[in-house]
Amino acid sequence: MTATSAANVPANPALAQLKDIHLPQEIGLWPLAPGYYLLLALIIVILLALFWLYRRRQTHLAACRQAKHLLAGLDMTSNDYAQQVNTLLKRTALSYLPRNAVAGLDDASWLAMLSHTLPEAERQELSVLLGNRFAPQPLSSDQANALKQLALRILDKLPSASMPEAKSC
Repeated sequence: MTATSAANVPANPALAQLKDIHLPQEIGLWPLAPGYYLLLALIIVILLALFWLYRRRQTHLAACRQAKHLLAGLDMTSNDYAQQVNTLLKRTALSYLPRNAVAGLDDASWLAMLSHTLPEAERQELSVLLGNRFAPQPLSSDQANALKQLALRILDKLPSASMPEAKSC
């Protein structure tokens, strides 16, 4: 016997009867582990909650956005511009604050309620400008612009009076 043929013959005849090792099947992606189902359910719940909060905020701010749109459409040269702005502010306030807290307010108490949304320096200006709402002559263009800016600031603050997480529209 030659050296090469002796190397091919196993030393133990039982080893010749062994078969090759079979590898297990690859692990598939499906079905997912239970933890992934929990994670997926948690993500869906979070997304639904965020969508609900977004819709709630958008619905809450709709009156403010509409009021700003109407304010932009008012004729600033009109004789009753101050009265129109006052009416718009009151309608918007009724959307955000309790009806019994707003509907019965008249001149001084209404101005005091509106003044709480403005800095101290602008409160006097608001009282003067809205005080002219029954004057026979129209506001000057500077006064009308100032009133419009004050009204926009008030409209920005009204939604947060009833829903603190709704900062402004």
